[in-house]
Amino acid sequence: MHTQPPLDFALVSTYVPLLVTTARALALTCAVHLPTMLPANVVSAAMLFWVYMDSQANLAVHASQISSHLMPVAFFLLTRTKDAARTSQDAWIAVDVTWACVCVALWAAHVFRWRLRSAWAATVVTSSMALLHLYYGLDAMSLTEVCMRIVAFYILCFVHYHAFVCRVSCDAAVHACVGPHVCLYVLFLQRYILLCALTVTVVLVCRLWVGDKRYGTWSEHRYDAHKPQARAYDTERGEAYKPHVRAAVSHAHEAAAEGGMDDLLVELRLAQASRV
Repeated sequence: MHTQPPLDFALVSTYVPLLVTTARALALTCAVHLPTMLPANVVSAAMLFWVYMDSQANLAVHASQISSHLMPVAFFLLTRTKDAARTSQDAWIAVDVTWACVCVALWAAHVFRWRLRSAWAATVVTSSMALLHLYYGLDAMSLTEVCMRIVAFYILCFVHYHAFVCRVSCDAAVHACVGPHVCLYVLFLQRYILLCALTVTVVLVCRLWVGDKRYGTWSEHRYDAHKPQARAYDTERGEAYKPHVRAAVSHAHEAAAEGGMDDLLVELRLAQASRV
């Protein structure tokens, strides 16, 4: 399976693909909000065609892959034109609170290394919450708020993938698919519920960063403390067992030359001799 090379997050170039992906999403948003005389179905078809061509043109861009390209933003923009039922405000709030709690619980599970039985279950739950939210209501948003939600969505997708790709109990491909679903709540939740959910998420990410920094510092101190002793121990063992190492290597080469030993056994003897 193809793996991405490690990223150096101290370099600005690491964030360039993320910035480009976000800029494409904002360009789509501004184009949709421009006044036009075209019918709504024509605008929707043009948006879907834009999203399709964009995804084909950026298949190799990893920052675009882990956020499902422009598809979540297109879904969000298309639902803004729908007339949702506003008959039950309590049910609407209940759906939003449930959705926020599920997503925050998934972030906490990745931070504290809780084992998830199925990563696809999280995808199904969050997708169901999105569909329920479409029925119960959509509050009015300005273009500025829509753009801020889109920027926050792509940043969370980037953080979610690169912070937890080595922690979750699933492979990188499944983790990349789950990421946009876990972060989709940013585009739909009510403002105050979204603010609370984002605050808890930021606290969890800070907790992860501080914990990793402390663990890295502790590992460096432990390695520096044991390095002189380990070097002295290896030197003593090397001086004491030099004749034995030379004898084992010589015996392995002689046996290989005579043809009386298998190649695998020769490699095993050499490995054992080098470890002594």
